[in-house]
This record gives sequence, structure tokens and C-alpha cells, in this order.
Amino acid sequence: MSLLLLGSVSFAVVLLIDTPNTPVIIVVLSLIAFIPLTTAGTIKMVLISIRPLLRLTDDAVVVRNPYERTRRIPLVEIMDVSAGYSGIEITTTRGTTVVAEAVQKSNLAQWLGRQTRADMVTRKLGDAVAAAQAESSNNASGGSTPAPE
Repeated sequence: MSLLLLGSVSFAVVLLIDTPNTPVIIVVLSLIAFIPLTTAGTIKMVLISIRPLLRLTDDAVVVRNPYERTRRIPLVEIMDVSAGYSGIEITTTRGTTVVAEAVQKSNLAQWLGRQTRADMVTRKLGDAVAAAQAESSNNASGGSTPAPE
């Protein structure tokens, strides 16, 4: 974003100091320099909109948000999962809350009590967490589930 700002400022400065004595080539070069900077800003905005990720694996949830590192949260460490306007909030047993911005619930849907995609994802994550924690406690107690016949 700083390149876009720098390009905009340099373009504005060239236009402000434009006098009859300013060579046309300087104005043309400033316009040419502004095009790649604008393109770089546009590409950055597209990457921000594509980058968010929430993935459920066999034993963890992977969360990737714009401008943040990718986090891998084991299912057995998750205490609570809830949908909100900022994203899916995942509270861990360590007391930290990770917000997955990939799936969000609008304020209007919250106010009206409507079910959204965020609610479906939250339910799926909750089911996976419950299953992982049940399996973990079953393994910790030494019990084994009988094989289906």
C-alpha cells in the first residue's frame, strides 16, 4: 500500500508543480510510473480477498487470515466455536481466541436469528471437536471401541 501512496503523492506533486516550463516528458513519465503502482495496489487488494482460509483436517483446524501467519489449532485444544460478524471465533483451552475471517455472519442475520453459512461451518467444527475430544478421552482412559462386525 505504501508504493501506491508514494506513486499517488509523486503524481500529485508533478501535477502541482506543473508550469509552462515543465517539460512534457516529466508529466508523461509520472503518468507511466503511476500505472504499475496502481496495478500493484490492485493486485494486493485481490490477494487480500483471496487469502483467508479455514480448513478442517483430521486432527486440526487451519486458519489463515490476511496479514497474519497461518495457525494450526489441534481439535482437542478447542473449547468453543462461535460465528460472528468478524468471523468464526475459536477459543482454545489456553484462553486464546483465534478469529477465522474466511467465514463471517452479518449483523442483520444475527439480529434476525437467521442461519447462515457461518452457522453451518460452526456446527461442523463443533461436531469435529466433540468427536476428537471423545476419541482423545477414550484413548486416555485406555478403552477401545469395538470393531464393527
